[in-house]
Amino acid sequence: MQNERLNPENGICLSALYDRAFDKGYIAFDENLKIMISSSLKKKENLEYYQNSFAFLKDKTLRQPLKYIPKKEFLEYNRDVIFDKK
Repeated sequence: MQNERLNPENGICLSALYDRAFDKGYIAFDENLKIMISSSLKKKENLEYYQNSFAFLKDKTLRQPLKYIPKKEFLEYNRDVIFDKK
């Protein structure tokens, strides 16, 4: 995906925390832009940082941008290759 790095359809506007979580495979987005939380992150649900930063994401959907909607292929790649499904 390196050749798609500058493609605006290969970007999601996230805060630094969630961008890092996405890149590390702790969160992903399904085909309807609903947020998925990895099993390894869910195991930390009793910790304060999870409660403060991730618990409220359950059942949330990414607000769809007006321009440059994320390409399904890029989100699928993240889910299939990077997202921690364990």
